[in-house]
Amino acid sequence: MEGAADASGVAIVGDAATVTAQVRALRDAGVTDFNGSPFAVEGDPAARDRTYALLASLATNGL
Repeated sequence: MEGAADASGVAIVGDAATVTAQVRALRDAGVTDFNGSPFAVEGDPAARDRTYALLASLATNGL
């Protein structure tokens, strides 16, 4: 979190396309280690599971 005041300064938030694009941007910037920490979304109980599935898919496909 270097340079960020708190976690919101480095959070990746959005739909699947947005998250994928932001993770790809990190890869393209040279990031070699990434630790995703999905969180619950009020009113959307399946959000955390979808996020885990998306991150697993990205990892499986070499992103």
